[in-house]
Amino acid sequence: MHISIRCLAFAAVLSLMACGTDIVDPVTLPEDIDSTPQQGQLGFVNAIPNSPILVVDWESATTPGSIFADEGVAELPFAEGGSFSIGEDTYTVRFGYPTLAGEPIIMREFSEENGDSIQIKNDTQVTIIASGLLENPTFTVIEEIEYQNGVMIPTDGSGLITDPEIQFAHVAHGVDPLDFYMTASDVELDSVNPDATLGPSEVSALIIFEPAEYRIRVTPAGEKTPVLYDSGVFGLASNGRALLPLFNYFGPGEGVVRARFIAANALNFAFDSNPAAVRIINVVEDVPEIDVYLGEIDGDPNFAGLAFAEFPEHQEIDGGSFFFNVTPAGATIPLLFEGTLSVPRGESTTLVVAGLLEDPVFDNNRNIRTTVVADENRAIATAVQIRAYHVAPFGQVLNVYLVQPGQPIDDQPAFLASVQVGTSGISFRDAGDYDLVIERATDNTILYGPEPVSVAPDSLYTVVIRDPVDGGTNLAVDFQRRQVL
Repeated sequence: MHISIRCLAFAAVLSLMACGTDIVDPVTLPEDIDSTPQQGQLGFVNAIPNSPILVVDWESATTPGSIFADEGVAELPFAEGGSFSIGEDTYTVRFGYPTLAGEPIIMREFSEENGDSIQIKNDTQVTIIASGLLENPTFTVIEEIEYQNGVMIPTDGSGLITDPEIQFAHVAHGVDPLDFYMTASDVELDSVNPDATLGPSEVSALIIFEPAEYRIRVTPAGEKTPVLYDSGVFGLASNGRALLPLFNYFGPGEGVVRARFIAANALNFAFDSNPAAVRIINVVEDVPEIDVYLGEIDGDPNFAGLAFAEFPEHQEIDGGSFFFNVTPAGATIPLLFEGTLSVPRGESTTLVVAGLLEDPVFDNNRNIRTTVVADENRAIATAVQIRAYHVAPFGQVLNVYLVQPGQPIDDQPAFLASVQVGTSGISFRDAGDYDLVIERATDNTILYGPEPVSVAPDSLYTVVIRDPVDGGTNLAVDFQRRQVL
């Protein structure tokens, strides 16, 4: 079994909404339903802020290959987590990650040989949190928390209606002890005590709340201000259990921490206090500057005078979904492009606007297109991240290579292979010097390079591949470095 936690179906224990939470009435079930629990829960959380995607695998002590054996693998990006139903048994659990060369690095193994194998019992949950830094990680095991009425519905026909259970965890590296408050939205912090006070890598006891609307706020321990994190209002429904870790935050705004709910998978708070951020890159070759409106073309544009082939800074906005319009700078006509843009709170996004207002291939008609990609704001310890955008119809389908200086591409894999116009891809490389080479995939014609480039640690790189300007025969490439922490 191979599971990507990023793609798990969400088993709803929370309804993250601004208002209108419904409390479900008990349901009477037929008395002959046999739902005797035969499984426990094993959960994982990756709170290591400079980690690549971690790989977690588990296997039971039961004879491997037998029908009773239980094993699995999960991919675990930073600030993600999940919980899996598995059989009662003793388990070996390993945390690790692959190097760029594909070699496995084992960070931690829980096993009988090491004297710390993981025991899973029916109706209980064990969660392992990886925190700290990749070079010196900490692993916290939350042991054998029993469910109020079992994992599944009891057999007496009464129905399973229980109050939600929450457990707080402080897993933000380098952040001092914190107070956690979970209250009604209008409660002043001066009037209440914190639900939990936690130091780094500490986890609270399981706390039972009533189903209702809540708001989570986090402050320095012993202080009511400043509020370091505010979840906004959300609804908490019956029959749920969730871990609430506070992670390091790398998104837009001035925040340094962010909470997520971890149940079957990880869930953001849709209305938290973090802004969103957008940058727009103009590579419309016959329009020197563009304006972009979030909404109708009325008043001043939200993004004004975006120059050709420049990389503006991200601009903070309120998160949400927007209808946007693109025009030449200082003019409302012609309309170059219209579309929709979704930018969640706490996330950064790049919108690339490319093409020609008068494209001879299209009988001198407009040929404008856009590419939207969620940006990474976090450096990882094992590699430099390079994001490339292909917005060059001249190039058709491309292969993009980063090779050692002077090395031919003949026997090297492309870091972006057969990439189509209007798409993007990301590559991970060691810091150092490279040659950037781009070829047309259909006939292996070199359209760019070899061009020397250097990539540095703690950086994110953007590569925009666009059509040649003024009738040239080679592609044009814009290369930008953004240093991050």
